[in-house]
Amino acid sequence: MDRVDRFGRWGWRFGLLGLAVLMSFGCGPSALWHIWKGEQLKDPDHPLTPPKGKKEIVVAVSVTPTPGIAPGVDLDLASKIGSQMKAISEANEGHPIKLIESSKVNALRTNDPDQWARGNPAMFAKKLGADYWIDVTLHNFTLTDRDSAGEICRGRATLDVSVFKAGEAMPVSQYPLVSEAPLRPNDVSQMSIYRNQYIGTLATQVAFKHVKYKKPQEDALLK
Repeated sequence: MDRVDRFGRWGWRFGLLGLAVLMSFGCGPSALWHIWKGEQLKDPDHPLTPPKGKKEIVVAVSVTPTPGIAPGVDLDLASKIGSQMKAISEANEGHPIKLIESSKVNALRTNDPDQWARGNPAMFAKKLGADYWIDVTLHNFTLTDRDSAGEICRGRATLDVSVFKAGEAMPVSQYPLVSEAPLRPNDVSQMSIYRNQYIGTLATQVAFKHVKYKKPQEDALLK
């Protein structure tokens, strides 16, 4: 089968002043909840849940690049998607995420390319002991703004994500993701740093689709 980012902590004086102002306008607990709701966890669009009787979720991630993608982007993105899912889940006290080693995933890709091309990620997940396999197809990945002759950085990427559960042939979820970063001045000597930062941003956007997070964490991606 072909594989189809806190509510900022106020200084105590500012917090007390704001609370006094709110109370002067008759704001009760309900209104305060809306103001402080940035602290609440947001549910992901495509949550991963542990198998029955388990608290831990075992995840494998693969990224398949289409022609034209620079070498190494796929491996770096796959690694960072997994590490971001694990870090975000830990930060928000979600279900523990355990990752299948990238070397094992890569071995499946390189040792038998034909089997990889024909195989089903659900089968690979079961083979490696993963509960879920996140299968990403990376269609586009650029780092400079197309209208600036390479003088301004702007990461852009287009990808399709399919999530397979071990033992189930059909994906449990599928979605496209189009990413565009803010404009940044382009210092050629810093391009490798920008590349790694943008791959991290893209990985976090994928991670937010699957694990609980907080709105300020998501907002931080836009800075």
